[in-house]
Amino acid sequence: MNRKDRRAGKSKDSHHQNNIQILFEDALQHHNAGRLVEAETLYKRILQLDLQHHPSLHQFGMIAYQAGRYDVAVQLISEAIKVRDDIPLYHFNLGKTFEALKKNEEAKICFKRALTLDAHDIKAANNLGMILFSEGRYEEARQLYDYALQLNPLYPEALTNLGLYNLLHGNLKEGFRLHESRTQIAAAPDYGFDKPPWDGHELKGKRILLHCEQGYGDNIQFIRYASAVKNKGGYVILPCFTPLVRLFETVEGIDEINQEGQDLPPYDYYASLLSLPYLLGTDVTTIPAYIPYIHVNPNLKENWQARLKDCKGMKIGVAWRGNPKHVNDHKRSIDPALFAKAFAGIDATIVILQKDCMADELRLFGNENIMNAGATIEDFADLAALMTNLDLVISVDTAICHLAGALGLKVWTLLAYVPDWRWMLERDDSPWYPSMRLFRQRISGEWQEVLAEIRQSLAPG
Repeated sequence: MNRKDRRAGKSKDSHHQNNIQILFEDALQHHNAGRLVEAETLYKRILQLDLQHHPSLHQFGMIAYQAGRYDVAVQLISEAIKVRDDIPLYHFNLGKTFEALKKNEEAKICFKRALTLDAHDIKAANNLGMILFSEGRYEEARQLYDYALQLNPLYPEALTNLGLYNLLHGNLKEGFRLHESRTQIAAAPDYGFDKPPWDGHELKGKRILLHCEQGYGDNIQFIRYASAVKNKGGYVILPCFTPLVRLFETVEGIDEINQEGQDLPPYDYYASLLSLPYLLGTDVTTIPAYIPYIHVNPNLKENWQARLKDCKGMKIGVAWRGNPKHVNDHKRSIDPALFAKAFAGIDATIVILQKDCMADELRLFGNENIMNAGATIEDFADLAALMTNLDLVISVDTAICHLAGALGLKVWTLLAYVPDWRWMLERDDSPWYPSMRLFRQRISGEWQEVLAEIRQSLAPG
């Protein structure tokens, strides 16, 4: 090849690369603007021109991740890493994808690799800590959160996770303080409140809006603080999830309930129910456990009393799974076939509290002394009225156990090996709910021993 031909070849290659770069920049603009179809089309076009264009492989993989096509995302991002193994972001995003697939071992390898390539990769440190925490390796997780905060003392994800560590270990004041950082996380919901947040000061007749946050169980647990806020001298307004409205009408300290979907009334300050323990300085010894703090409509209670009058033996309400959308539902919920075995031959009527109980699940409990009440429960006020007619409630960690505890009913709660922060560690009781007994997994994912303990407690000897 003569010099002229070589120059022409270089010029052609350069032109080719410039075209790819222009296409990639256009694709990124579409991607960042949320126009994923247009971005995907351009990434495909680039990869037709250059199968090893690793930025496009990576970004194409991230589109698959955003669409929930995690297996495809793994394949594409892995292809990018084969071309360039030295880019920390590729390893971090592959780790996130493995997390979504619940493949923690693979995810840990990715986050560790990202940290090896970039010791300042704060996201990789935090996410690796979260996986270790989910495995019960609490001290290793705490060290990673501390390390992330050395890199950035204001990093909200690590502050929030360190808060959860402290809460789980019973350090409530510090835990609730750090947990306030959850509102600064990018994925945190924007409630659109246009008045100042409350800082715990005396209200002197001002109107305060207490809003629900997270799941039903969280709000049942923390609605107990409404009376303490009322004692600060304010007018308390509660925008409320519809299924909780009738229940929370019985709670002392609430002046006005605003059902979801309605326009908000005038207010001067706002606070989340989950922020009240922090604002009011709660520690283990000052948890307001004046039980019951939720009450039952007498007419609803009498209605359920009539419906349960023919039940034989003890009346035991049961629930074996929570909301499937909960991030850790796969850890807290129990196979109904396994769960039902704990009650075989027990001299009791099993009252199903599960709203979504399927016919084949119901059959697992046998045909005698069984009542499927869940299918007819209207809302949490109706559920509360039913449960006050029972002798015992046995449930996994879901809103049902919170409601039973708030009512002061006898309730046994089954906890995963790594429990939610509010149940702390090792203890078999709860300072939040004096009538509750905790049954804990000793091996991750192993429910048989827990259910054997339940059965032994039901029918000793």
